[in-house]
Amino acid sequence: MILCRPNCPGIFMPDPAHSIIVAPGGVKVCPVLTRSGAHGREILAFVHPTAGHQIVKGTLEEGEALEPAALRELAEESGIDSARIMAKIAEIEVPDYCQFWHVYECETDADLAEKWSFFAQEDEGKWFHFFWIPLAQLPTKDWIDQFQPVISALQDWFAAKD
Repeated sequence: MILCRPNCPGIFMPDPAHSIIVAPGGVKVCPVLTRSGAHGREILAFVHPTAGHQIVKGTLEEGEALEPAALRELAEESGIDSARIMAKIAEIEVPDYCQFWHVYECETDADLAEKWSFFAQEDEGKWFHFFWIPLAQLPTKDWIDQFQPVISALQDWFAAKD
């Protein structure tokens, strides 16, 4: 077993897909919705009211499988319930946060707007403001450090794919 940041507080638990131990709530799923845009590959992003620019991610719930969890998080945070997983992009350890992320490429046939807002029920409810951003333009100063390894993995994945 690999211990993710042994100095993180709390009781550690195994990641269901690996021999890695993470902090409680440390197994994350990250469904990345993509599309082709005028400036190349675009990903769905949003502005969190207290935590800057992000892509959808959330915690794997006890007993939940990774792919259904990713689609659940996408629906809960964006309102998009018609997406499907195309591929697993990466598995990323985020040691400063005692987390292990499972990142998935997702698509939908839904006709989505360029921008919209969605009221997510998490943490007593928050408005998330969604937009499409060309992957080539990332990262920007508006993104928190936690997402930098994910952005790099996305850029590498799609550079090899496209």
